[in-house]
Amino acid sequence: MGKRGLYGEVIRRMRPHWRTLIGVILAVGATSLIEVAKPWPLKIVIDNVLRDVPLATHWTALLSSRQLLAGACLILVAIYLVLGTLNVINNYVTIAIGQRMVAELRAQMFDRLQRLSLAFHRRREVGDLMVRIAYDSMSLQTIAMNGLFPVLSAGVMLAAMFVVMVRMDWILTATALGVVPLLFVLIAAVSHRIDRLASGARIKESRLYTVAHQALAAIHVVQAFTRESESYNEFVQSSSESLGESLKLYVFQTIYAGGVNALIAVGTALVIYIGARHVMSGTLTVGDLIVFTTYLASLYVPVNQLFQTYGMVQGARAGLRRCFELIELEPEIRDRPGARALARVGGEIAFDDVRFGYDAANPVLKGISFKARAGQTVAIVGPSGAGKTTMASLVMRFY
Repeated sequence: MGKRGLYGEVIRRMRPHWRTLIGVILAVGATSLIEVAKPWPLKIVIDNVLRDVPLATHWTALLSSRQLLAGACLILVAIYLVLGTLNVINNYVTIAIGQRMVAELRAQMFDRLQRLSLAFHRRREVGDLMVRIAYDSMSLQTIAMNGLFPVLSAGVMLAAMFVVMVRMDWILTATALGVVPLLFVLIAAVSHRIDRLASGARIKESRLYTVAHQALAAIHVVQAFTRESESYNEFVQSSSESLGESLKLYVFQTIYAGGVNALIAVGTALVIYIGARHVMSGTLTVGDLIVFTTYLASLYVPVNQLFQTYGMVQGARAGLRRCFELIELEPEIRDRPGARALARVGGEIAFDDVRFGYDAANPVLKGISFKARAGQTVAIVGPSGAGKTTMASLVMRFY
């Protein structure tokens, strides 16, 4: 499944929750707009209270400096209370939606596994299937909830801040946004590498669970043949390989985050330098510069969030792709078109020149023919490996 198909499948699974999602989107938009208002009480304190300059609004003209100071502080507290309440509601609702989507995905994967043939299960490792169900499925929540809503919130906040910042000082705004194209170049350079490392880490983790499952499921055999040391060494080696791949991914993501932060630091330093020069020349007030630098931090938070989220989503794609690979598998045993449901069975079992092999090149059964009538007891005798269990499996339609 390609990148577009993967994201399209995520969107399709979100559709049943569209009413709740609309409410969350509106709340996210409101939160982003309220974030824009956070630095303005501080500007009022600096430019109007400390300098004793009245606000250019009719309804505040009669307020004393102390009343204006108290009002600005109360507004600041109210802004943070509203933001905290909205964030709690948004987090609860988005996590709940993500968990329901994960539960649906897990149920679909488990149902598909139960319908696949024994031949499939003989070829696949149980540990790998368990990792896909238990851990890879969580990637759906990561992409849907940690990808969609942070991007939406960051987009609304960026748009609102851009409008306000351009009205304050377009030169500083252009300087602040000058690092964004460099961030896109950084993403293009590392995205493929992150995806490849994430896929390798998932595969090694699946192998670790497989080794542990096989050793514990056959512990009586391990102890009977005194293979504890060999089993231990295999587990330790698999664990080391898994941790090594995870460390590579973590280090690369950390380097990527460091590159993003370095570019943001350059943009911040340039804005502070140019903004201080504008204050010295009288084109900006100290309060304006405080608001602008506060916006700058808030501006780079969503920008950084967008790019950090991209790295997180790239890692989650590898796990989600493994889930959809499992769901898209077609059962090897399927009913013919128009097949009737099997009613109460009372007839005979007949094999007529049956040939069967777990792979086509190596047949296990060759030309087997016999009949077992209803109520008749039939014994099938033969040495180990002759195909007795295989014949019983064919009667049960396991293959």
